[in-house]
Amino acid sequence: MIWNPDEKFVVAEAMILHKNKVTPYMGWTLDGVVHQTVLGGKIIYQQGELARNPQGKLLINEEYFLKSKI
Repeated sequence: MIWNPDEKFVVAEAMILHKNKVTPYMGWTLDGVVHQTVLGGKIIYQQGELARNPQGKLLINEEYFLKSKI
C-alpha cells in the first residue's frame, strides 16, 4: 500500500466503494490517504479507482462452506 499519513480527507458518499453507502464516518475528516494498493505484484487500487478485474481469491474452504449450508 502506498499512502501519505500526513494527508487528510473528508469522508463523502461518492468515495465509498462498498455496496452499502452508510458509514458512521460520513463527513468526518480523517488522516492518511491511500494512493495505491498492490496485491501479488498487481495494482488493484489507484487514486480512487479499483482494478477492472478482481485480483483476490476466495479464502473460505469451499467444502467447509457447502457443509455449513446444510
